[in-house]
Amino acid sequence: MYRFVALALLTACGGPADLGWREDPITRGHPDDDHVAVGLVGVTTDDGWTFHCSGTLVGPTTVLTAAHCLFDVDDRRLTARTLVFAIGDAVFDVARSNVAPGYDPEAYADWEDAARLVLAIAPDVAPIPLASNPPHVDDDAIVVGFGATSASGAGFGRRRRVHVVLGEVTDRELAYDGREGSACYGDSGGPVLVAGRVVGVTSRMYGRACRGFSVAQRADVLVPWLRRDRGDVCADEC
Repeated sequence: MYRFVALALLTACGGPADLGWREDPITRGHPDDDHVAVGLVGVTTDDGWTFHCSGTLVGPTTVLTAAHCLFDVDDRRLTARTLVFAIGDAVFDVARSNVAPGYDPEAYADWEDAARLVLAIAPDVAPIPLASNPPHVDDDAIVVGFGATSASGAGFGRRRRVHVVLGEVTDRELAYDGREGSACYGDSGGPVLVAGRVVGVTSRMYGRACRGFSVAQRADVLVPWLRRDRGDVCADEC
């Protein structure tokens, strides 16, 4: 039986010039310099910031991440004023945040593990658009994130990518076999990309040591929700 694993991780960082970057995030992946709209999601601390998840700028001020990234270890909701989003050396305050209406932390399946952050200032970075159509089984995809290389948490903090092939697509989620390369702790909220568009949001894994069956929330089913409430999300193009 697979073991459920949430893919968040806490790591302390000092400030915009010190994001704790190390080597080898995403298991069996490669350093990624292309997807600059993928950044780090974290919270403010007395010493600066603490980063624990990944996220994607999908509109001028809209960041898409995982819903479970907006809760602390005691399942308390992190408020917008405590959240930050970092791209490169710049750290941006969050003006508003909300989780997808179908998020249910007790379900562990089809639970809409997605959240929106609205930044106070738009970064000078081109967003990555969401796909408005569903992905397909056997699609070639790229998983991007800042996560660790192993269950120990080592390697968190540098953006990397890994090529995967989608193995399952349900009404609300997609999944792939991560034994040859996968998301790991800290990659929660990062994108699964097909043809340059976000088709999924990394959610969780079933397996051990980040070598199991990885699951992501489908992005296309989130588009109507993200477009509500003055959302500036890009769908298919920006």
